[in-house]
Amino acid sequence: MINLNYEEIILLDSLIYLNLEAEKGERLLDIIDRSLINNEFTRFININKNCELEISEYKWKNILYSVKDNFNLNKLKIDDIESRENNINQICFIDDYGEVIVIYKGTSNLSEWDDNAKGAYEYDTEEQINALNYIGKLNHENITVSGHSKGGNKAQYVSVKKCISINGQGFSNEFLNKYKEEIDKNKYKIITINSKNDYVNCLFNSISYEDIYIETKYQINPLNYHKAEILLDDNGRLRSKTNESNLTKEISKFSTALISELPNNIRNLTIDGVMGAVEFFCVMERQMKALLK
Repeated sequence: MINLNYEEIILLDSLIYLNLEAEKGERLLDIIDRSLINNEFTRFININKNCELEISEYKWKNILYSVKDNFNLNKLKIDDIESRENNINQICFIDDYGEVIVIYKGTSNLSEWDDNAKGAYEYDTEEQINALNYIGKLNHENITVSGHSKGGNKAQYVSVKKCISINGQGFSNEFLNKYKEEIDKNKYKIITINSKNDYVNCLFNSISYEDIYIETKYQINPLNYHKAEILLDDNGRLRSKTNESNLTKEISKFSTALISELPNNIRNLTIDGVMGAVEFFCVMERQMKALLK
């Protein structure tokens, strides 16, 4: 029976960004072996880079071998897979005993940043509703859900049997007011695992029962604190637990004040502007890296 630990779930949350070619019914071990033998994963690194989880080929290979060598993970097979514009968006794994885990991908294209902004001031966003509809079409009960960043937000939104959110952002005041009873009833299912210095999980309102903060290596680029893979050491083990940083506490205070104290029209424009700036930065960062190669 599937009983994945935090390290194994983080590996799956990272792996979905690689967007490897896979089909329903395939075992994860076979997908990994094919990718390593054919060096297939290097092609997907180059065409699927995004500003949330751009890591080196060396680290990607470590992730693939960690999954390959893990007994619980390599026995999983794909029960369902959903792609958008040839880009894996959400995937359902099942083990030999019928236990199920769904992984949601985080923000993987620039258009999804608009949906991120709406999550700060709307009841439900299109991406959240799509995540819930995906669960509804699966012929399973007792589903564990997880995801990184926006994927973590989606996982919290659907919260079926158990939710492990990795650096996933919070929710709007409107969401809290509309779903107060459902949140109070189901929040015990939600655990968040966050980098101590991550700047996303602290945005807006938390609905989790337990928040775990992880001490990571120092990152020259502070944006790298949002990456899922830095939560694991070189042996694929979860790094030591710590407390939330003062910086993320201040970001949390600022973001909740932003959505609570500004007039709605100014609030919405401000949040949309911030997300637009993030989009611009992501594009510029990619272009600069391409020029430097």
